[in-house]
Amino acid sequence: MQFRVMNRNTAKRYTYGPNCILDCLIISITDCGSVPNQFKSNPHIKGILRLEFDDVDFGEKNCITPEQGNKIINFVTPRINNIDLIIVHCEAGISRSAGICAALMKIFTNDDSEIFDNPKYAPNMSCYRTVMNSYYGIIGSSLTEEDEQKWQHSIEVWKEANPDNII
Repeated sequence: MQFRVMNRNTAKRYTYGPNCILDCLIISITDCGSVPNQFKSNPHIKGILRLEFDDVDFGEKNCITPEQGNKIINFVTPRINNIDLIIVHCEAGISRSAGICAALMKIFTNDDSEIFDNPKYAPNMSCYRTVMNSYYGIIGSSLTEEDEQKWQHSIEVWKEANPDNII
């Protein structure tokens, strides 16, 4: 099973390109009020889940909701054994998609280090925790101590690789 985090344009181009040959699921995240991403019809795309929420923390307006976390789990879980690739994209491919992809990797492979150790990503921990809570049936939105440590590590890795950018 492969997992890939992409930005909006890369995800769209992937479906139009010659490399779209793995059976895949796409989780397509757009900002609230944005036009949904368009993908080329392809028999290898076994499903597209479109979600709309902003890149914000728990409790802020337009944050990922528990219902959206449930939609992600209900979309992926019954199909997981029949696909080769899960693509998660958001506008920039840095935060929301990384948080969701990391949670799915942890759930289905027990290893999310590919996201948290990669300086390209600054995972949105609200997204990560919401998907984890949905899968494990936990009610609540607080981060665990392990989540906080992963996030701190990820931010340090990101800052080291991107010294001129501010999160």
